[in-house]
Amino acid sequence: RAVGLTQLSFAEFAAWLAEHPETRAIIDTKRETVKILNKIARDFPKLRGQIIPQIYTFPQYTLVAKAGFKDILLTLYASSYTDAAILKFAATHRLVAVAMPAARASRGKLPAALQTQGVFVYAHLVDTPALKEKLAALGVSGFYTALLEPASTLALSL
Repeated sequence: RAVGLTQLSFAEFAAWLAEHPETRAIIDTKRETVKILNKIARDFPKLRGQIIPQIYTFPQYTLVAKAGFKDILLTLYASSYTDAAILKFAATHRLVAVAMPAARASRGKLPAALQTQGVFVYAHLVDTPALKEKLAALGVSGFYTALLEPASTLALSL
């Protein structure tokens, strides 16, 4: 158990989300993605607008959208899709975001091309200000981090 954090069952988390309608949560299941998301859609249908499912493969998109989820995030860390395939998929499917390892974001034009298509781009793990600045210049807009604090927090702590 982590200090300062509270573990919740999904039912407890769903109750918390219902009390905080302005909150949206990315759901990362790692496995059995479609099965778990179908259960969430069935058991907690009112929360579908607050939940952003993270999918790992193109075929998962249709199944998750069929369950009623509108904002879907495609993650690339476990895939071998080419940049061209990802851009083609993003052009024909409504993605709220694409997340990718920082190394992949650093080596090509994929973040900027996705941004041009209106897709928000996340990179992970980004634990230094220098890497964050480099990736932002390449078209990355969001960062998964274990160490960096939001700029507003840093400004308050100075």
